[in-house]
Amino acid sequence: ELLQRVQALRIGFQQRAHTEKVQAAMRGYLEQKRLQKLREAAVVVQGLLIARLESRRLRTVCYLVPKLQALRRGQMVRRAVMEEKAALLLEMEMVLVRKLERREGKLMLAFNKAVDAGLFTPTGLRIGFLKQSLDMDDVYPQGWTTCIRHFHHSEEEITHVGVGEHHTIVATRKPNALNPREHHAAIYAWGWD
Repeated sequence: ELLQRVQALRIGFQQRAHTEKVQAAMRGYLEQKRLQKLREAAVVVQGLLIARLESRRLRTVCYLVPKLQALRRGQMVRRAVMEEKAALLLEMEMVLVRKLERREGKLMLAFNKAVDAGLFTPTGLRIGFLKQSLDMDDVYPQGWTTCIRHFHHSEEEITHVGVGEHHTIVATRKPNALNPREHHAAIYAWGWD
């Protein structure tokens, strides 16, 4: 009877061990199914989150693309306007250069006429006989020679005349009343600026 009891206990322990193994296997199986469902749910949530982030990024890109395109078009238009402006300024500069060259030519022509007319002496220019005047109203509104005609009736003797595009420079000398060997010198300038 003791042997039967021991045998029954042993069978009971074995059955319990088997039962525990079966229960553990069942619990493991159920836990794996639960984990599989959690993984599937996580994949779905991650997919939704990625889709939402991608949609937000796509909306941002769709919002920014027209703005970037408009910015680029504006930059290209500004560059074209600047190039056109530079070309126009260059053309205006060329017109001004041609105008100044014509004025300088007229000035040199008048100066050469004064030389040909014998208005120069070894000591300077005799203004009283110069009748040629340039038509340069913006530089010399009353003519090139009007500025220096007042020297004709003065005691000052013109020693040098310098003529440029926009200026006339005259150097004069006048005898000193106290010492006739000494002279007072003066420089006069007329024109733009």
